[in-house]
Amino acid sequence: VPHAQVPALLAKAHVGVLPFPNELKFNVSSPVKLFEYMAAGLPILATKIDCHTDVLGNTECVFWAETADETGFVDALHAIARSRRSLNAMGALAAALAKAWTWCEAARKLLAALEYGLKRTVFTPAPVERQAAEQ
Repeated sequence: VPHAQVPALLAKAHVGVLPFPNELKFNVSSPVKLFEYMAAGLPILATKIDCHTDVLGNTECVFWAETADETGFVDALHAIARSRRSLNAMGALAAALAKAWTWCEAARKLLAALEYGLKRTVFTPAPVERQAAEQ
C-alpha cells in the first residue's frame, strides 16, 4: 500500500492489530505501525510482548492478546466486541499518548539529558586513588 493511502485506510478501521509473537526479532524495537495506529486515534489489539508493553504499558487504549495464537486473539476480539462503545474514547487516548512518542519529543528528551550531563562536574579521583592508579 502506498504510504499516502495509509491515513484513509486507517480512518476506516476500528482497531489497529499488532499480532507479533514473542520472538527476539519482534522485541528489539517497537513497530512503526504501533505509532501510526496511535496517531490515527485507533485503539490497539496487541500481543503482550516487550515491544508493545514498553510503549502501551497499563494504558486503557489497548486490548491485550495474552498469546499470539488463535485463542489469544479470539479472547481479545471478544473483549473488543464487549467494549464497542468505548472504542472512540480509547482511540482518543491512543492519539493523546502518541504525542509523547514524536521525533520532537524524543529530541526534547535528548536535549534535556545532554544539558543535564553538561551541567555535571567532571569526576576527579581523590589523590589516593590517583596514586594507586599510577602504580
